[in-house]
Amino acid sequence: MNSLHAALVELLARFISPIIAHGILRRALREEGIEALALDRSGVHALAPRLEAAIKLFVEPQCIPAFRAGLVALAGAPNALETTKLTVKTEHDLSDALSETRRLCQLWRVRAISQQKVATVVSELARNIVSYTPGGTVELTLRREPKPKLIIVASDYGSGIPNLEQILQGQYRSTTGLGRGLLGSKRLSNRFEVRSGRNGTVIEAELDL
Repeated sequence: MNSLHAALVELLARFISPIIAHGILRRALREEGIEALALDRSGVHALAPRLEAAIKLFVEPQCIPAFRAGLVALAGAPNALETTKLTVKTEHDLSDALSETRRLCQLWRVRAISQQKVATVVSELARNIVSYTPGGTVELTLRREPKPKLIIVASDYGSGIPNLEQILQGQYRSTTGLGRGLLGSKRLSNRFEVRSGRNGTVIEAELDL
């Protein structure tokens, strides 16, 4: 076991027996899909709700604040926002953006079903930038509080999107596929906003995680 794993066992064992502590932690790791040897600070944040729910079955309510404080001491306070901006101009940039998106989703412990949605939206929006504009950026922001969500902002330096309202209402299909990509991204998002004009387009998609 690594040092964080050992520290979590020690923290749990302050409140419950070591045998139960090992069992709770082993189950939480399995349910989150985290290897004990690979446990890091973000992993501790991901485990925290499961550990707290389990330990509540064994201790008095007044013990929970001390347990939470121990978790924070091990992992640090979670960042409310984490942002990464990716430049997108070429096919190579598009491939790099998708690889980085998948890496970030794994780092941020995004569930598999949500990872697929995020990757699809990033792929569609980045593809539009490469295909129809001189270039732009895709920015990914993880917002942890009050509920985890990912905000994707795709910005380009093109001349705007014609027939935008028809596209977003599902009434227009271009021969190149632009309409399908935008509409598909909108359907996958919990919030989807587009601002487009002669100086470029900014698309903001928000997905609950």
